[in-house]
Amino acid sequence: MVFSSDQLRRHLEQYLAAVREQYQVERAILFGSYAKGTQREDSDIDLIIVSPDFRGVPKLERHQRLGWIAWNADTDYLEPLGFTPEEYANAGPLGLLGEVKDTGVVVYEAEPTVAVHEPSPAYTVERKTQSMKVVIPLAGFGTRLRPHTFTKPKPLINVAGKPVLGHVLDMFNNLPVDEFIFITGYLGDQIEQYVTQKYPHLKARYFEQKELNGQSTAVYLAKDYLEGPMLIVFVDTIVETDLSMLKDEKADAVAWVKPVEDPRRFGVALVGPDGYVTRLIEKPSDMTNNLVVVGFYYLKDSQAFMRAIEEQLARNIKTKNEYFLADALQLMLDKGMKMRVQPVEVWEDCGKPETVLHTNQYLLDHGHDNSAEIKMEGNIIIPPVNIDPSAKLAHSVVGPHVTIAANCVVEDSIIRDSIIDRGATIHNAVLTQSLIGQDARLNGKFRTFNIGDSSEVGFE
Repeated sequence: MVFSSDQLRRHLEQYLAAVREQYQVERAILFGSYAKGTQREDSDIDLIIVSPDFRGVPKLERHQRLGWIAWNADTDYLEPLGFTPEEYANAGPLGLLGEVKDTGVVVYEAEPTVAVHEPSPAYTVERKTQSMKVVIPLAGFGTRLRPHTFTKPKPLINVAGKPVLGHVLDMFNNLPVDEFIFITGYLGDQIEQYVTQKYPHLKARYFEQKELNGQSTAVYLAKDYLEGPMLIVFVDTIVETDLSMLKDEKADAVAWVKPVEDPRRFGVALVGPDGYVTRLIEKPSDMTNNLVVVGFYYLKDSQAFMRAIEEQLARNIKTKNEYFLADALQLMLDKGMKMRVQPVEVWEDCGKPETVLHTNQYLLDHGHDNSAEIKMEGNIIIPPVNIDPSAKLAHSVVGPHVTIAANCVVEDSIIRDSIIDRGATIHNAVLTQSLIGQDARLNGKFRTFNIGDSSEVGFE
């Protein structure tokens, strides 16, 4: 059975990257059926794809960590054959599908792509779910994070080693996303530059929201490029959720939610006895319902949602003088749309300095600590931290919960619970709960005291 390269490329990348993530492989070569003319050293191979009737793969004795995936011609499934985490303990560079031969699938070494989370036991090429579009509105000014957002957009604030936007984009590695659509505004060119440089494999499109009059008008800019399912994600928060469940989603829409003590600055969802949402209320005036929507929506029919926004705009339905998504979604709920809620345990806000620092702390506590890799003699490192290898530290105590970006210099200082952005220089300082911007310079000083018995000295 032979499939086109375009058809297989997308699905093989998703499936094999999923295997890579499940077995904690840093990198993996995907290699194919050893078609004529294809040669590779045994030690370079970590994963082989073959058709079920192919018998031409040579015996590889030197390289024992081989994963095998057979093509089941009866079901059109790719099925893993007996690999274990130990078999994936070491690996080489990741590869991409090259071409399809009558004898099997050939995969050549290529540039790295991003892994996805949790593969299914078998991944069908004829998937029932469509690839979806992800719309990411990020046109706001980020006024609560000034002065940092005078010179960079809020999604590029650094937490635990990368911008908030990077952490958000990494969430979608387990989903067949056809395209990312970014709705930018103030300093939007920095968003495009970051995505292009750090995520060159993503298919991305950019629109500028020139009039900041609401979420709905931002999303509506993507109208002509939407069809089928879509996700809407706001990047001032980081959530942990398993998006793989969307492939079997039965509801028309999903809103991710979390209970909070004070919901009044958020949108909330009211859920009926049947488990479906009955009302969405943006910025409620009371705390009767505290089930907050965390800025994450799935819609099975994106064009139906565009029509709802058109109705919202035509009827001028606003909340506090803005066009909110909740009002457009309510129009769809009133017409019978079935929306369920998906609870999340982790929802980290990145909208204010104190919440950015809390998010940094959480991420460092959960997988972004690189203290074991740091070799900086003459300093004391207290985990968890994330320190870029290019940073220079001297006679300093750093940690816990500190992020230090590339090309920073820290000398004779004590830093904890803080984020130091790229190129900053810190001398003779004691810092806690601090955000230090890019290329900033902070010079403290040592003090000399002559204090008598029973004295008390304090500093403001």
